[in-house]
Amino acid sequence: MNRILVIALPCVVLLFLIASIFAQGYVFGPNIRVNDDPAGSSSHWAPHGGQRGVAVRGDTVYCLWRDGRSGNGIFFAKSINDGQTFLANVQIDDGFGMAIAPTLSVDDDSTIYAAWQDIRPPFSYWQVYFSKSTDGGLTFTPDVLVNDTIGDIKNHPHRRPSMAVDSSGVIYIAFDDARDGWYDIFFSKSIAGGTTFLPDVMVNDSSVANIGGRTRPGLSADNSGNVYVVWEDDRYHSWNDIYFSKSTDGGVTFLPDIAVSDTDSCNYRLDPSVNVDKRGFLHCVWYEYDTNANIFYTRSTDGGLFFSSPIMVNDSAYEPNAQGYPSMCVDDNGIVYSVWEDTRVVFSDFEIFFTLSTDTSNSAFVYPDVRVSDATNDWSWGPCIAVGDSGKVYVLWSDERNGDWDIYFATGLVSGIEEDGEQVVENNDMYLLAKPNMFRDRIKIVYGTGERLEFMELRIFDITGRLIKQLIHGCPESGVQTIEWDGRDDNG
Repeated sequence: MNRILVIALPCVVLLFLIASIFAQGYVFGPNIRVNDDPAGSSSHWAPHGGQRGVAVRGDTVYCLWRDGRSGNGIFFAKSINDGQTFLANVQIDDGFGMAIAPTLSVDDDSTIYAAWQDIRPPFSYWQVYFSKSTDGGLTFTPDVLVNDTIGDIKNHPHRRPSMAVDSSGVIYIAFDDARDGWYDIFFSKSIAGGTTFLPDVMVNDSSVANIGGRTRPGLSADNSGNVYVVWEDDRYHSWNDIYFSKSTDGGVTFLPDIAVSDTDSCNYRLDPSVNVDKRGFLHCVWYEYDTNANIFYTRSTDGGLFFSSPIMVNDSAYEPNAQGYPSMCVDDNGIVYSVWEDTRVVFSDFEIFFTLSTDTSNSAFVYPDVRVSDATNDWSWGPCIAVGDSGKVYVLWSDERNGDWDIYFATGLVSGIEEDGEQVVENNDMYLLAKPNMFRDRIKIVYGTGERLEFMELRIFDITGRLIKQLIHGCPESGVQTIEWDGRDDNG
């Protein structure tokens, strides 16, 4: 549904209705434990950064994590009631090694895809593996090796996969790789549904391959074969910068690297993630620290040729409290949602906080941050976020409230309709300000004029100021008039 601005002109009553989502209107529900072994009995770790641990399709929520209940494995759970409860946990990996650092994708047919890094005999170094489920997560296919180098090469690992799947089922995976003795970003894809993967391709410029290191990639892809990758890079400094490259041919080749962050300041920049929206805009977040640690955001509106100047995501009022390990997602309207770890509640403890941006320029995250985790005096770690069709957000993280790390989950939504409670009358025009609930698929406006009008003109605009709906109707004398709108755009 469109984010709307409603204006009635130019008669006795002027209604002014704002339906943009405001972060202070978001409320997160009770925190729910997802892992089904006894609370606090073993360590469980949610993915973060460029890796994704939660996805949603309709009322079904999909989650995965690293699980220590029987060594280190990759476990999965889903909810079929919008995250209120979760079904029994399922182990994804074959259980032959030590599986960590998972990432998740779910396509429109509800096929579930997972990738992770794993050490398994007879080898003693990390490799990237893949599995998928076509029955809603009841069973997963046997593990498939993604990277194309094999052999017992100690200290030359392949790690930290980040994955995306396009609408035709092509699977894209980026990972950091030390096959040449230093870390580079490599890429592979499957056009065979994950049964086999094509030979690996180096993403970063080969001319800097032996200078510094490149690690922790984040990957996104669109349905036109464009692949977008960001990563940490210390090629020129003793600190990390954020770099970017893209492929316009489905990952066969990658364009020259572009520095996304400011490379002149001596700040460490870590854990980037990237998302592409329906317009082709790229969105990137990371965390950065010198004396303080904060979350930063940039975007590109030209497919990655140019990135805007980075801006801070979290509230600056809470300095010098540390913020770190962000996760980000973007909905079909280009609204950016982000979560991160934050020490503002108790300086020595991390909790999970949330904000969003509906801004169409670059002065983005201006709304107060909202707390997601509801426990006190514990650590909440490694959040990841997804957004549903209606603007609901779904957050997964690791939490030690029970003594050891468990996996917790919360749903966030706008808390109903808020009105300003006042009517301002100027020249017989009345202004009414409200914030509707964006999870309803209809907008209803009820008003009374106290006198008969020949017509009322109601104009509805989106947040960019574009006219998307125009209604003209009469107003009965001293009566109450009701207008309903189903969110359709007259201009397509």
